[in-house]
Amino acid sequence: MKFIFTVLILYVGVYAQATYIDRAAYLLTKTGTMKTTLTLKDCGGIEQSQWLDCQSGDCKALVFDNAATCDTWDCKAVTAMNPQWCMSKDCKALVQRDPYQCESQNCKAIVGQSSDSCADHECVTLVETGSLSCE
Repeated sequence: MKFIFTVLILYVGVYAQATYIDRAAYLLTKTGTMKTTLTLKDCGGIEQSQWLDCQSGDCKALVFDNAATCDTWDCKAVTAMNPQWCMSKDCKALVQRDPYQCESQNCKAIVGQSSDSCADHECVTLVETGSLSCE
């Protein structure tokens, strides 16, 4: 029983981290604070948690949870969970999980977990499924 409980806790922790990475990647791309757009390869790398599949340093950093490989300050802030490094309000809102600090409509929807507030279909998919839609 103890083993099953441990596995369940580990799964929930990994799932929560994966969902957070998806949200971070999406918001950083939408706010223009990621140096590159979220390419299909980067998106797939994030979805599969395969940092070797990533093309951008920001993607690798988010998946590998290593701020040293980040290309941007917002990426460093997200991977280090340090809102003081954020360059955008959406980054700060995501790190602090505070929708009232959001600048964009998608940020409010993602941080507040309300797909009704999303500005586009990708945001709705992310909020409802907890993952990016890589197309």
